[in-house]
Amino acid sequence: MSGLSTCGVTMNCLECPKAVTNSIVHASHPRGFHKPAQKCEENIIIFLLKGEVLVNSQEYAGTTLRAGEFILQAIGSKLELLVMEDAECVCYSFNKPEFFCEERYNHIKTQVTPPLIFSPLKIVPELKHFLEGSASYLSKDKICRELLSLKKKELAFILSSCHPTSVRDEITVNLHQDVSTEAVPIENVIDTFYRGSPECFFTNSAMFDREPRGKFLIHAHGYMCKVDSSNMLSTLAEVAWHLGMERNGDLVQIDFDSLAVKGDDESKFSADYARAMSLENTPTYNVGISKVQSTPLPIKVEKGMIGFGSWDTEVEFKDIQIEMDGKVTLYDISRCHADSGEWNVQDGVLMQTSRQLRTRAILPDFVGDKYVLTLKARRTRGNEGFFIYYGVSTDRKKGYCVNMGRWNNRFANIEDMKGGVVTKIIPYHLKNKCWYDVKLLSTSEGVEFYVNGRLVVGYKPVMSQQFYTAGYDEEAEEAVLKVVNSAETPYKVRFHLVGGTQIEAKGRVITLSAVAGMDENTVEEPTRIYPRESQFREFGEQFDYDFLPFSYTIMRIKTPKKG
Repeated sequence: MSGLSTCGVTMNCLECPKAVTNSIVHASHPRGFHKPAQKCEENIIIFLLKGEVLVNSQEYAGTTLRAGEFILQAIGSKLELLVMEDAECVCYSFNKPEFFCEERYNHIKTQVTPPLIFSPLKIVPELKHFLEGSASYLSKDKICRELLSLKKKELAFILSSCHPTSVRDEITVNLHQDVSTEAVPIENVIDTFYRGSPECFFTNSAMFDREPRGKFLIHAHGYMCKVDSSNMLSTLAEVAWHLGMERNGDLVQIDFDSLAVKGDDESKFSADYARAMSLENTPTYNVGISKVQSTPLPIKVEKGMIGFGSWDTEVEFKDIQIEMDGKVTLYDISRCHADSGEWNVQDGVLMQTSRQLRTRAILPDFVGDKYVLTLKARRTRGNEGFFIYYGVSTDRKKGYCVNMGRWNNRFANIEDMKGGVVTKIIPYHLKNKCWYDVKLLSTSEGVEFYVNGRLVVGYKPVMSQQFYTAGYDEEAEEAVLKVVNSAETPYKVRFHLVGGTQIEAKGRVITLSAVAGMDENTVEEPTRIYPRESQFREFGEQFDYDFLPFSYTIMRIKTPKKG
């Protein structure tokens, strides 16, 4: 290019000192073009404008990239491409992300969760306009340094501001698959009255999914998340539990009288509104859904104190020592602080001599999360066994307890400080007046509990943050989807609806949400957390939806069933 340049100087721009190698390249390739697998020297984003390309890499193994989609291939990975249909693309290569706003860049770097599933992303209209409008001057090997800098910043702005968040989960709902079964005659009646912690409700929300059919469970007295306040997190925990019961209507009979909702003029708890939403949107029957909860995520175990206790049993402990950071400490058990029960020390033995229902003595001199606790323990009189506490907070509200000999000395398990069971209850019997060698191995991920050298029970806390169920309302001819998002970040799901016909794009969405998990309604603000109804206009056989943080959402989608 010669003549008068935009710089006001007659010269060839490609020979200008400001010309640099172009990192945003427009290219075309015919069908059959093959790029052998080779290591990426830079990060590369491939925007496919036309055609179809087969991508093969660790992240996108055998993935077909179609027109209107793009992928990010990380530096250092091997990438192979095969053009299936004549292709036109724009490729952006870079070592580190361009940023136009330091605050936005730092937020994305530290707060945005990376994708769990690698799949192509859609080119939104703003991005398509940028790519097509820039194609004419992005085809050269060199480009003005100043122009390239501006285009890179513009591209970064579009990707961070205009492009939707990546899909976290994909869920298939089969409207033609009626998974409801007729309730069997009552063979085994179980009262499932629970007053557990939010963690307990979340962790056990799928327990009925795993129960064998052939027994009828009656939920006789309702349920309540046992926390210090009626906050949003406890509400979502109850909803997750309710969804598990709703999915198993052949197994669980809910006592709806126990879930009676106050009138609008009196209701002020978020749980009241959530129960009303559930009851008012009960489907005729359940339908098939590919997932009932998201992938459980590990929970870091917090540092805490250790302790000892019992339930309606006299117990004894001795030879208490802790190994941490290569140092072994034999603790003076006389320093234990009694919270409840009758405790005393005799001849180096810590004794609890009452038949109180729950007793506890805490060792205040130790706080940790990575250690090995060893001791000897035994029961001397009573109906059950002994407790070993760990991870106990200073206010005694957080932590866990290994319960040996629960339910008349027949079982063992681990529970939280409020008595909520967090592990499977296993058979175990303790002999009377027999010393047991006890070891508790604690890490930041969880614990393992040994008796006489054998592993009895372990617990590595993990918890799902999203929960789902699906049904069909025959009278309204609507699919009913219910989703809980207990995370502090938005949650994007791609739904696939099969088995329906003439799916209407416009449908109703009812959402109960809060800014934070600890938020709650008050007498002054009874509707701070309140169901909001809106319209969604993008329902279809496939659609994406962004669920708000700390939310319970019900979607009603008009679609007659296929015959």
